[in-house]
Amino acid sequence: MSGRPLRARPGRARRVFLGLCLAIPPVIAALWGGALTDSAYAGFRRAENIAAGQGWAVQGLAWPLVVASLLHLPLHSAAVLLSTTGWIIAVLGWFLIGLKLEHPTFSVGAAVLLALHPLQGRALGLEPGLVMGLLAMATYLVVQDRLVGALIIVPVLVVIGPLALSFLVPLLVFSWIRRGSGLRLEHVTVCAAISVACYVVAAMVSGRWDDPSLTTSFLAVIQVLVAAGISISTRRLSRWPLSNGVAALCLAALVLGQTSVLVQGWRLRPVDRSMLYETLAQWLKEEALPDETVGVRDPAHLGYLSGYSTIRLPDTGHTSVLLATIERMRPDYCVALGSLAWQGAVRQPWFQERYEQVHQFVNSSDSATSLTVYRYVQSRFDEGDFAEVSTAFVSDAREVVELTGYRLDSQRITPGEPLYLTLYWRAARHLDQPLYLTLRLVDPVAGESWLEIENRAPGGLATDLWNVATQIDDRYTIVPPAGLPRGDYILDVALYRSNGASLTVSGGGASEENRLVIARVTYPPSVSSQPVKPDHASGATFGDEIELVGYDIRERVRPGETLRVALYWHVLKPVPQDYKVFVHLMGPQGEAVVQDDGVPVNWTYPTTRWQPGDTIRDEHILTLPQSAPRGDYQLNIGLYDQADGERPVVVDDAGNELADRLVTLMCIQVR
Repeated sequence: MSGRPLRARPGRARRVFLGLCLAIPPVIAALWGGALTDSAYAGFRRAENIAAGQGWAVQGLAWPLVVASLLHLPLHSAAVLLSTTGWIIAVLGWFLIGLKLEHPTFSVGAAVLLALHPLQGRALGLEPGLVMGLLAMATYLVVQDRLVGALIIVPVLVVIGPLALSFLVPLLVFSWIRRGSGLRLEHVTVCAAISVACYVVAAMVSGRWDDPSLTTSFLAVIQVLVAAGISISTRRLSRWPLSNGVAALCLAALVLGQTSVLVQGWRLRPVDRSMLYETLAQWLKEEALPDETVGVRDPAHLGYLSGYSTIRLPDTGHTSVLLATIERMRPDYCVALGSLAWQGAVRQPWFQERYEQVHQFVNSSDSATSLTVYRYVQSRFDEGDFAEVSTAFVSDAREVVELTGYRLDSQRITPGEPLYLTLYWRAARHLDQPLYLTLRLVDPVAGESWLEIENRAPGGLATDLWNVATQIDDRYTIVPPAGLPRGDYILDVALYRSNGASLTVSGGGASEENRLVIARVTYPPSVSSQPVKPDHASGATFGDEIELVGYDIRERVRPGETLRVALYWHVLKPVPQDYKVFVHLMGPQGEAVVQDDGVPVNWTYPTTRWQPGDTIRDEHILTLPQSAPRGDYQLNIGLYDQADGERPVVVDDAGNELADRLVTLMCIQVR
C-alpha cells in the first residue's frame, strides 16, 4: 500500500478493484437468500401498521417501507433492495472520499472493509446499509464543499438513523471552520471517533448491545476509523521502509477476519432456517386456532409470516430463565430450538406435564436449528386462583418453614371427583431433620375427619434437603370419599417432627391442634333456601317462574374429558309444567357435539315439585368424544315442556327476549 495518490495507478486496476468491491454486497444478499433477522420483520409490521393508519412510529426503515406498502410492493424485497443499495453506495462513496482527500490507502481500506462488513448478512432488511450509504453521500458532498446538498440529507438521517448525525454534524462544523482551506482525513478521523463514542453511550443507556442495527452501524463507523488510521499512519511513517508493508498486513488481516466471519455466518445456513420458519408458519395456519399464541425466539419473524400472536422466548442458555418465561406467559405453542436451554427445559417435569410434542421441523444441514413444536395442555393444578398467605410454622421459638400461598381448583366438592391442591412452601432456615405433613378434609361442626393424607416428602423432597428461601410446590389430589354428607368442610394441614411433635402455627387460620386451616369447601345441597354464590352469575328468566342465577363450569377441557355443568335455578313462582333441562355443547361449526337432556337433579326433582324461594342445584355431565376437534365451543342451555316440547320465553338480564329461547352460557375451550 503506497501513500501516493491512487490516480497515479493505472485507471483500469482502480476500476476493477472498485467493481469487485461493489459486487460483494449483492453477492452477500444472494447467498443469504433474503433470510432476514427478527428485527427486520418487526420493521415490516411497523410499516404495515403505519400504512393502515394504526400508528406513526418513526424508526429505521419504517417510512421507506410505508411507501412500499402503500404501493403494494413486497416489503421483504423492498427492504433487501434498500439495504443492499445502501451498502453499494457506502462502498462507492467512501472510495471516492479517499480519492478526493488524496488518501488512496483509505480508499482501498474503507471500500474493502465496508464491502466485507461481517454483520452485513444479519443487517439485510435493516437500516444500517441505507444509513451508511446516506452518510457516505453526505460526507462526499461536504468534502466537495457542497454543504447545501449535505444539509438536504440531514433530515432523512434524522428519520432513518439519527445516531449517524454524531458523525455528520461535527464534519459540517469542521467544514464551516475550514471553509476555503478544505477538509483533511484527520477531520474525518476525529468525527468517526466522536461517533463511536456516541454509539457506545447509546448502547449503554438503552442496553441494546445485541441490537443488530446498532451493532452493525457501530462497527461500520469503526471500519471507517480504522481505515483512516491506517492511511494516516502510513503517510506519516512513509520514510520508514516497512510502513507500507505493515499497513498492507494489517489491512489483509482485517479483510481475512471479516471474510471468515461472513463465511461462518453463511455456513449456519440462514436460508434453511428461514425456510423452516416459512414451513412452520404454514403449519400453524393449518393446525392452530386463530386466537392461540406462539412462544418463539424470533416472534416478529414468525408473527409476520403466520399472522399469529407471538411471544418472545429467551435463548440465553439458562434453562431456569426460559422456564420462568414460559410459566409466566403460558403460550399455547412453544417452538423449541436445539439449544442447551431447551434441552434442559423439555426434561423438566413441570414442562412435560403441561406441554406435549406435536410436530418437528428438521433442518438436515444443521440439527441445532431444527424446530420442535410443543402444545400447551392445561394441568388441573393450574386451575383456580392463587391465594396468597403468609403463615409460619415455628419450632423452638424459631421460624422453620412458611406457607406462602396455595391454589385450589374449586371450592365445591363431589364424592369421587378429584380436587387439585397445590401448597407453596418456603424454608426459613436449613432444617436439621425431616418433617412430615398431614392434610385433612374435616367437618368443622362435628369435628369428624373424612380424609387424611400423610406425606413424608412434601414437594417430592425431604424437608431437610430444601434450599433456604426456595419455593417448593407441594401438590395433592384429594378425592372426597363416597358417602360424604352434603355440607361445609375445611382443609387443614399440620407439620410434625419425626417424634410426632407438631410445629406451632404462627399467624391467622390456626386451630387448637396446631393445624392451619387452608381453605373452606362445600358439597352443596341440591335444594337450598339460602342465597348461593355460583362461579359465574346469570340473570336470565324462563317464563315468569324460573330464574337462572348462575352456573359452575370449567372453561377449558380436553377431548375425551368429562365436563360437569352445575346450573342454579331460583324458583320465583310455582311451576305448572314438567320441564326438562337441555344442555348442548355446540362445536366450532355449530354442530351439537354432546348433549344431556333430562329431568332436573339427575331425574329426581321435577319442576312441578319446586317450591318458590328455593334454589335448585342441577348438575349435568357431558363427556366429550376423543375425536372432538380443537376449538371454541358454545354451551347452550334451556328448558322445554315434556308434553309438547314447547320452550318457555327466555329473557336475559338486560330485559331482552332471546329469539331461540335458550341461553348461551359461555365459550368452552376444547384444547
